[in-house]
Amino acid sequence: MPLKTDDDFKLSPELIEDIAGRLHRNEVVTNLKLLNSKAAAALRGSYSTIRLEHRKPVPYRNVYIACAETWPGDAFARHWGRPEPWRSLPFPRRLRLLCLAASSHHPPSLGAALTHSGVGLAPAVIEAAAAAGDLDAFLRLVSEGCDCAMAALEAAAHCGQLHVLQWVWEELEPGLQLRQAFDCGTDELGHLAMSACAGGQGHVLTWLESLADPPTQPPTTAAAAAGAAGAAATGSKHSSNRGGLDHVRVRERLESSFFAMANQAAVHGRTGLLDRLLQPDGRYADAFEGLANYMVKELFLHIGSFCPLATLQRYHATWAPHVSEEEMVVVALQGTTADWREKCDCMLEKLAAALEEERAAAEAMGQQAGGGVLEGPEAQEGPAALVVRVARSYMRGWGQFAEHWPSKNVPDFMERMRYLTALGLPSGEWEPQVATALAATGNAVTLRQLLDMWNPAAAGGSGRDRGRTG
Repeated sequence: MPLKTDDDFKLSPELIEDIAGRLHRNEVVTNLKLLNSKAAAALRGSYSTIRLEHRKPVPYRNVYIACAETWPGDAFARHWGRPEPWRSLPFPRRLRLLCLAASSHHPPSLGAALTHSGVGLAPAVIEAAAAAGDLDAFLRLVSEGCDCAMAALEAAAHCGQLHVLQWVWEELEPGLQLRQAFDCGTDELGHLAMSACAGGQGHVLTWLESLADPPTQPPTTAAAAAGAAGAAATGSKHSSNRGGLDHVRVRERLESSFFAMANQAAVHGRTGLLDRLLQPDGRYADAFEGLANYMVKELFLHIGSFCPLATLQRYHATWAPHVSEEEMVVVALQGTTADWREKCDCMLEKLAAALEEERAAAEAMGQQAGGGVLEGPEAQEGPAALVVRVARSYMRGWGQFAEHWPSKNVPDFMERMRYLTALGLPSGEWEPQVATALAATGNAVTLRQLLDMWNPAAAGGSGRDRGRTG
């Protein structure tokens, strides 16, 4: 039964506030607060703004998309569907709003932003729509002349928006000539595979791999001729005929991209996809066998930095000869995983065991030759000293540190540095480079922590005289 007056509204202010606390604040502002005067009075002052929540789906791209679940579509279209609110906003904010509208899955919001934003149709706009999987917005932007770039399809691959990729590749909108608009041919599939691996999107990779398989039914002569004629008529280098796709070239492109695909999976901690790519009897077994030693080492270092301990242990059993345990301790410190300490302790234990085996073998050989025990500083170096030596080589300059230590941006970075100093890293030697790198990258919080811990005046040069622990 509809409410006739506010007197028919029986909810107390306390109950209204309780209901509001269980809803998203945008729902409260755009619906509950507007229910009647009693609801407005109970919520006055508590809920007055609408938040356009957004996220950055591709870490290495400066593109933001809307959270469609909480997008206040009607309110956005009403407020931004006129020129006045846009006039006071600088260009970057107007572009950001247009990108959010393009990824909102709300056509009226996109219509309002396209009409009044006045920022044009930069590639970032369609990239946002592709990353969000808003196919209607994606197609509309193409039809309105948006600047199309492969970055949009790479964003779709990273975010798992397979339907967007299929729509482009299979030319499901013939009038737009999508593959030609994005200049997406066989050679570009490798980039999509890399993006899928970075995003952990196994289903996208599966689809890409299916394009490398021979078609189950070869195209008829008439279909093949029609596809070739269509490509010739449009001047496109991309045939839209799926059956006529050169699957051999696709397979070769994916195999040539294997190293980059595996690296992307490792760097982003996509362990499931990494294991799939590195299966000994899998699709990419020959590609892995063809990797140079330095490539295997680089991949293993990325596993040590960005994958969890279980993955590191699994591959260490096979790849140990490529990288020393002391270097693996340092790359674990450089990486961004939460279990860095466990990885470091594990590698230190393996290093200690390996050193003990080497010393025992050397002593046995020396005794057989009639010699004594090994002498010299190298022979007496313990696991901690070896780790410190490698760490110092990675911290020779602030530029090198800024490039090779992504962990400088994680909250527990100073704990990692304390771990190194406990192993014997001399105080007063590394702090200047680290402080400079933190300042250059704008990491003020960690810089303050470092300066609080490090007192250059008190340290003086004494830190250089500290011995290494063995």
